[in-house]
Amino acid sequence: MQEGVLFPLLKHFRQFGKFYGANFMSSDERTQFSTCYEGVKDNNCNKGEEILAYGMDDVNVLRQACCAFRNLFFKLVKMEPFR
Repeated sequence: MQEGVLFPLLKHFRQFGKFYGANFMSSDERTQFSTCYEGVKDNNCNKGEEILAYGMDDVNVLRQACCAFRNLFFKLVKMEPFR
């Protein structure tokens, strides 16, 4: 995967704290976040693959919603909504 093509901001996702907005958390939230982060920071994970999988799941949910909308719309109005 080429970062500059598919995910131009992928480099920002490697900065764990920035991705979760740690700078905008209250002190209690930030403490809780830091504790959680310390427990998982050394885990091997590929954030690029995780972001891609999340996006694909998003598209799948949208596709299912469009199909449900189309079926209901067609049932009620007898017209294709996407044409």
